Amino acid sequence: MQVVLAIGHDTAAFNELENNFQGHRLRVVITDLNKRLIDYIKSADPDIIIINLSLKNSKEFEFVIQMKKDPFTESIPILALLSREDENFLYNYKILGFSDFMVKPYNKEDLIEKVKNIIKEYTNYKKAKSDSIDSHIEILSHGTDTIIYLRSSLGIYVANEIKDVLSTTMLQRLRDDTICIDIRGLFDIVKSELPILERILHLFDNKSVNIVAGKYFSLLLEEGVARERDNIFMTPEEYSQFLIENKTR
Repeated sequence: MQVVLAIGHDTAAFNELENNFQGHRLRVVITDLNKRLIDYIKSADPDIIIINLSLKNSKEFEFVIQMKKDPFTESIPILALLSREDENFLYNYKILGFSDFMVKPYNKEDLIEKVKNIIKEYTNYKKAKSDSIDSHIEILSHGTDTIIYLRSSLGIYVANEIKDVLSTTMLQRLRDDTICIDIRGLFDIVKSELPILERILHLFDNKSVNIVAGKYFSLLLEEGVARERDNIFMTPEEYSQFLIENKTR
């Protein structure tokens, strides 16, 4: 299911937005501008951001600028919902960092179609980018803390690299490390691909594994992918805090 992050103070309007998207495999997460929003976006990796733009609040534009400056969030499409037409915005919205906009009141079907088209373009962009990546499994170690990053598609790319990257020699090297698997870089995980993730977990049969899941947090819990001894975290910050607490015990 694709994730729509809706930002603004008009809760009633966004609740209506959530109802509009029901039945279209689009899950709406409603929030407002806050200091930790960028960190949340990096973890949740939404497929589109819809922002209720007032055109008067400079913080809204500062947020978009911050998004576009960060390499982890720069490509996420942003759709602006305007309360009125604004000629200056109409001519400059692309320069300002927005993918598109709609003026209220908008037609429900038009909004759904626009959102789906933007997400489709973004998905195609991510897939094209994935084709150019040399390795879709990256292992980074700092002392005895090791993070295994999975990127792109579990079924198309990651599955084909498990044997080579997570070889017997590599697993032997990691035997005493604290292991974390970060799956936030995967796109559109489907249930049929979850056995691939389980296969990776079972490579570490003698120890617990930590998983930074981002927007796949609920999916892993619902499908019971993690073993009883494993830990699932929404964000890397939560995992870092877990490490600190465990090392001070």
